[in-house]
Amino acid sequence: MQQQQLNAYLNLIQELLTCPQGEEWIRLKQHEDLVDAQFLQVMEQVATQLARQGDRESAIFLHHWAAKLHHILLQEAQPTPPETDKADAYLDFNGTDLRKEKGV
Repeated sequence: MQQQQLNAYLNLIQELLTCPQGEEWIRLKQHEDLVDAQFLQVMEQVATQLARQGDRESAIFLHHWAAKLHHILLQEAQPTPPETDKADAYLDFNGTDLRKEKGV
C-alpha cells in the first residue's frame, strides 16, 4: 500500500472518530472512493492499536463501523440475479414449479 493511500485512510478514520455523532455516513459518502477492503483492514488495525493504548471506546467504535462496512461491501460484491432467476429460485425453494403443473 502506498503511503499516500495509507494517509488518506488514516485521515478518514480520524474524521470518523472526531465528527459529531450521526454524521459518520456523511463522511463516508464524501470519501466513498476510499471505502474498500484495505480501508477496513487499516480501520481494524487502528482499532486494535487504540485498544492496546487503553482507548476502548474508540476501538469499539471503529470495530463497529468496520463490521457495518464489511457487510455492505460483501453485499455489493455479490451479483444480483435477474428477476426471472429470483422467481425460479423462489419456486424451487417452495418445492412447487407452477409452470410444470400447468404444462408450460
